[in-house]
Amino acid sequence: MVLELLPKTKIYTEIIHPYPTVLLHSFLKGTQAGLILGFVAGSCVALYKKVFKKKKRFSWKKVIGFMGKGMIFGVLLVGGLTLSRMIKSDFKENQRRAFRLKINRHQNIMDNFTIGSLVVGQVVLRNFEEVELGGGYVGALAGFLAINIIIAIFKEKI
Repeated sequence: MVLELLPKTKIYTEIIHPYPTVLLHSFLKGTQAGLILGFVAGSCVALYKKVFKKKKRFSWKKVIGFMGKGMIFGVLLVGGLTLSRMIKSDFKENQRRAFRLKINRHQNIMDNFTIGSLVVGQVVLRNFEEVELGGGYVGALAGFLAINIIIAIFKEKI
């Protein structure tokens, strides 16, 4: 869906602009990592407040808030690290990395599924009061985890 829209090449030296490919992929990886870290951190905080602060309900709003902050943090951190690595490395290395990203089918499936489930989650969960704007976060996390399980089980068939 995303990296497939960029021009196809047969060899890595044909890639004229490798930086957008590598950065886009890194932003998606940062989104995925941030959502997972935000979910874990938010769940721990909400669980702590329910158990030790004697709150009546588990706060999904708290979890989703952490997921949003985690996603922003992940994108900035991974994007910054990738940018610094790209600046330090030579052009040919970036071309090779962009080429590998374009031809890695499983990686493209994961990236596409994350974006698609982000959109679907936001559309499906937009009317739930507890979720509000975090539906995309929930959808992206669920989609990312689901596609990882599917690829792990059916790796040779996909």
